[in-house]
Amino acid sequence: MVRSRSNGSFSSYRRPDAPYLQPTSDSFGVVDGSNIERSFLAVGRRLNSQLLHLADGLSSGTFGVSRFTIRASGYIRGAYFAAYSLGATSVFPFYTLTDRDINILDEELASETGFLREFGRDIASGNVQLDPRTRSRLYLLALRGIFERGRVEAMPNVAYRWRLGPTEHCEKCYEAAFSGPYQRTRNSGLGLPILPGSPGDGSVCLGLSRCGCRIVLDNGQPLPNEDLADRMRGLLLEAIT
Repeated sequence: MVRSRSNGSFSSYRRPDAPYLQPTSDSFGVVDGSNIERSFLAVGRRLNSQLLHLADGLSSGTFGVSRFTIRASGYIRGAYFAAYSLGATSVFPFYTLTDRDINILDEELASETGFLREFGRDIASGNVQLDPRTRSRLYLLALRGIFERGRVEAMPNVAYRWRLGPTEHCEKCYEAAFSGPYQRTRNSGLGLPILPGSPGDGSVCLGLSRCGCRIVLDNGQPLPNEDLADRMRGLLLEAIT
């Protein structure tokens, strides 16, 4: 696994003063849908502002590609942890950070760091196919998939369904919806196919915040804060503006 040398593994969030997913966290054991929404919106707005500031600094020559990549990776790392944690606690308020969570987040950040470095080089060379502000917003919109991933990890280890939402759907989303039920991991022990991904994370389709799908329990039992999954898409668009 490739990890960001400058920012380290997400295992550092196991410290006692971590903001989420530790018994010592102020948020531990507390579920308030409206507070989760406010926190998620604040995370999105902050990341949007940080990335735009970095893109402007790189374009103006204030700093180079290496500094851009390191600082942007750090900002995204913090935002990913917050979004993932908010997703997990929206399902189970006593959820604590696991080795699997750390591996998931480390892999996501390692993947994004490669794109960030390429993005930085494009800005510095003036060879940007997408406007830097538009490109920066893609990282912001990806928070929806991270939030959904956190929700899935906090769900009980049972069979799941990929449910279509009230939006237009691509062929791969239809395929995911009609190919279930699924189990979460290879070791779930249910003898089912593994979930193809999480809505909005780009693994099934490239819809990001446009994807209106959600993961639900196959037995039909409702999960806490299911409506949050729909509202997060609108909150990210609000964060951009």
